[in-house]
Amino acid sequence: MSSVIEDLVRLNNLRIDGGITEEEFDYQKERLISKTKEVAVRGDKEQTAQTGDNEIEIFKLSPSWKAYFDKVFLYGVMLPVTIVSAVKLAFGLFLMPVFLMSVVPLIYMCVKTRSTHYQLTTHRLIVTNGLFSKQVQDIELYRVQDLHSAQSLLARMMGIGNVTIVSADNITPVITLIGVPDPLGIKETIRTYFRASRKREGARASEFFQS
Repeated sequence: MSSVIEDLVRLNNLRIDGGITEEEFDYQKERLISKTKEVAVRGDKEQTAQTGDNEIEIFKLSPSWKAYFDKVFLYGVMLPVTIVSAVKLAFGLFLMPVFLMSVVPLIYMCVKTRSTHYQLTTHRLIVTNGLFSKQVQDIELYRVQDLHSAQSLLARMMGIGNVTIVSADNITPVITLIGVPDPLGIKETIRTYFRASRKREGARASEFFQS
């Protein structure tokens, strides 16, 4: 299933580069989404790693570095340049150490992209955070209530976006996947599997809402 996500990413990059039209992109994306639905219905055993109790990994992603581009540009480029220019204009000094500020956002971006992982299985959505110490959040798919995707203009140009999952879980009612490629495709993939999970668990609609 990870190959389907990779195909969606490649298609989105082709669309951004002008290699395919919007119509062809939509057509190919629908075909790939239909493929994921077929796999969900069949419970395909030939997919990636199994984690026990017939739980199958669908995809594992990390935030794209593009999600932090605005912060790196603002705090790593514009702010140091502004401070250095102001100090030099006022006092005739050139503060090279200020440029070291640009390293901090780059380190932050690297840590966030390397220490955050989004994993979807046939049973759960799992978010892992932390480079040294680990924090793990998960949502049983049958408890998912709603899904939202969002893209700013810059994010749309970069082919990334956020996907927010709202659930009936008391501990983790909301999880947001930040800076994922093809957020609409990711959202539809999650929707496919949470519907399959509901059917498998035999859950009633009233169980998805907190009292």
